Amino acid sequence: MVSLKKIFPLVFLCLILFLSEACAKPTWKKNIEKILESEDFKKIEASILASEVESGKPVFSHSENVALIPASNTKLITTVTALNVLGPYYKFKTEVFYDGKNLYVKGYGDPLFVTERLWFLVNDLSREDLKSVHNLVLDDSYFDDQKFTEGWVQTGSERAYSAPLGALSLNFNVVAIYVRPAKLGGKPKVIVDPASPYVEVQNLAVTGKKGTFTVDRFSQDKKEIIKIQGIVPESLKEKRIYKNIANPLYYYGSVFKTFLEERNIKVKGSIQKGIVPPQAKLILTYESKMLREIASALNLFSNNFIAEQIVKTMGAYKLGAPGSTEKGLKVMDDFLTQKMDFKKDSYVLPEENGTLARFDNTPFEGSLRAKTGSLNGVMSLTGFLKTTSKQVLAFSIILNSSLMPSTKLQESIDKILGELREARI
Repeated sequence: MVSLKKIFPLVFLCLILFLSEACAKPTWKKNIEKILESEDFKKIEASILASEVESGKPVFSHSENVALIPASNTKLITTVTALNVLGPYYKFKTEVFYDGKNLYVKGYGDPLFVTERLWFLVNDLSREDLKSVHNLVLDDSYFDDQKFTEGWVQTGSERAYSAPLGALSLNFNVVAIYVRPAKLGGKPKVIVDPASPYVEVQNLAVTGKKGTFTVDRFSQDKKEIIKIQGIVPESLKEKRIYKNIANPLYYYGSVFKTFLEERNIKVKGSIQKGIVPPQAKLILTYESKMLREIASALNLFSNNFIAEQIVKTMGAYKLGAPGSTEKGLKVMDDFLTQKMDFKKDSYVLPEENGTLARFDNTPFEGSLRAKTGSLNGVMSLTGFLKTTSKQVLAFSIILNSSLMPSTKLQESIDKILGELREARI
């Protein structure tokens, strides 16, 4: 027999060892800390916070109060503010007025007003028994005249993601150009969609065995010139190029006029910028999709144009027309400080790129819903992650570094995410 006096110290020691092992830091957490302490991370500023959704309990944090550049993760702030300020069922409207002579179109910033929706609007209008109008007058006064924000590449850039803003906008203020080869030595076929007199094509290219070609856009006399030069390979099936439009109002009006005349409504005068007069009668209101659907498109495609249109709309809605970026940012600032309890001056709201495609066919597919963000030296990911133990984490990972390539930043986020997936709370 063994006395309790002799065995108790052994039992006590085993109990201490058991408890220390049970209370030890979990492996996934130690692995994240190793990543953060690695040689590469000495060149990276990181801010990380992950919490269990059901309890709200933080499960991991690292410099979570440090202000870093979030890139397109800012669109999440735009989205949540808009859904609260405007409401998920908010619809942007386009109004059509008639004074017995002129037709007036007033826009309210619809960011998803595309060719198809314009066609439906004109189709509805064709039932109003209009045979002809004198002038087509466009009223974009719901927004200010600032077409670009300070954070964007300014005028002079033809890139689609630098398109100008406007209360009356069509197709994200972008035009699509399709180029197809002809027979060897012949001029390639160039198709502009939507077609309108506002966009003119200068086709200086030829079809050849091999070669390259360029497509440029420039403005001239209230027109957009699309200039194609070089050699279009005969092996090319088709190439689609997007270019932004310098003058959204006349682009909108030109396509509108084309659609009217296709429905036998003649525009005898000109397309003009103006204000709807008091005597004009409202004859049609065309509504957009609900904001909750538009917000989904905003974050899925990380579309700067949609984000900025919503920001200006919030400014007009809460602080009065004309809507501006400055007013919209004020609305967002008020929401963060008054509704979300953010401390004043603890953040900066930038004026408004990313995809989850890299997680396809990985263990994250089906368990991750998140918004990416990327700029030179910036990579971020914010959203929800289902762990292997079926718990759901809300998380945000923001990495900034001027010394590390984007691929390395992306790899680091994926490694941290992989460890968070193993978290057990």
